[in-house]
Amino acid sequence: MSARKIMKFEEGWEILKKGIEKLQNIVEGLNEPNFTSAYRMLLYTTVYNLCIKKPYYTVEMYEKYKETCEEYIRSKVYEGMNKEITDAILAMMGRKLAEEMIDQTFVNTLVFYLRFYNWTKEVDTTKNINLISYDGDVFEVDYGLTLKLKRFEEITRTISLGRTDAIYVPKVSGKMLGMVVEYYKKHKNANKSELMDWDAQFVDVDPKTLLDLATTARYMKIVNLDELTWSKVGELIKGKTPEEIGQIFGAVDDLDSKLLEAD
Repeated sequence: MSARKIMKFEEGWEILKKGIEKLQNIVEGLNEPNFTSAYRMLLYTTVYNLCIKKPYYTVEMYEKYKETCEEYIRSKVYEGMNKEITDAILAMMGRKLAEEMIDQTFVNTLVFYLRFYNWTKEVDTTKNINLISYDGDVFEVDYGLTLKLKRFEEITRTISLGRTDAIYVPKVSGKMLGMVVEYYKKHKNANKSELMDWDAQFVDVDPKTLLDLATTARYMKIVNLDELTWSKVGELIKGKTPEEIGQIFGAVDDLDSKLLEAD
């Protein structure tokens, strides 16, 4: 029996991308044939191969879907919304000048869409943001990283509205914040198959640094880094007595305790 061919992410995404473009054409009413059963099965099988079978490309595919949807919304949906909103405002002004009664439900709906349109239109996902550690180190990162830091997700969304361009990260040192940024940048563009050795080397540090990084990941709610670091901690303490664990990590800083308490 021949060995099963492993689908590369680029190969699979090209298939899915064409399927997405076909769906967009159908939604827009263009002269596009509908999906056949064979085409639907091809898309299903491609997603299965990318997400269920090793190497897993779930995260990469999610990011690509997100980019594609955001681009479609910016290039197509906003343009249509802008025209509809403009027509609705002109119609409402015409009724007002003619002293006709204006339905309040219509006004409320219009206000809602105006707020939604203005909020989403102003989001700039390409802007860079400064992360500032408690000891004053500054790291310039992209908008995408800060959205991955679940502890600061709401702050990040106010940044997208232009209210600030920096996030102060209390309780996290410059050394740890630098390692978090390094981890994110590597994981942002690398394929999953390339990361196993890199991840192993990344957490191959002295026990004190490892514990600091693990508590930082837990505090900042970075799921993948949290799992990676605490798994490594588990390897170090497996089968050890409390006294031996104390010798490995030394005295636990009060800061580490506070980080865990803030979870």
